[in-house]
Amino acid sequence: MLLAVVFLGPVALVGAAILLPFLIKWRAVPADVPHALSLLTLAAILLGAYMLGATVDSHVYRPARLQAELVGRPYASALMLRAYESGGFQDPYEQWTYRLDPATLATLLPRCRWQADWRGRHCSLFHEGDGRYYRSARIEGERLLIERYYI
Repeated sequence: MLLAVVFLGPVALVGAAILLPFLIKWRAVPADVPHALSLLTLAAILLGAYMLGATVDSHVYRPARLQAELVGRPYASALMLRAYESGGFQDPYEQWTYRLDPATLATLLPRCRWQADWRGRHCSLFHEGDGRYYRSARIEGERLLIERYYI
């Protein structure tokens, strides 16, 4: 997110500089506040709106689309999200961990392909990769793990 602020901060300032004259004309900013302060405030609001949109995309929309692709439909909602991890520079990855209710777990368990690896025995719902990327959906206990890696 620091890189987003560094690179998008100037973009937000330019956007605020474009919007500020219209806001002054429409009397949407207080007249007694210096324009430089209004410009910085508006740039911070624009940057915050971008950050909010990016957060909603990474925690709600993107995992729902990925669940629909991997398991057929989104079984876990954003309110069931227990952990989100994103990282990597040259090899970016994302991992969403959801806690499933017993009814959803009972629906998904018959679709399991049981596999054993270094993590132990787990239920694999979907596994795909071609050397450039890797996507998987698996159940561990009461948790649904959705992973996406770019190699």
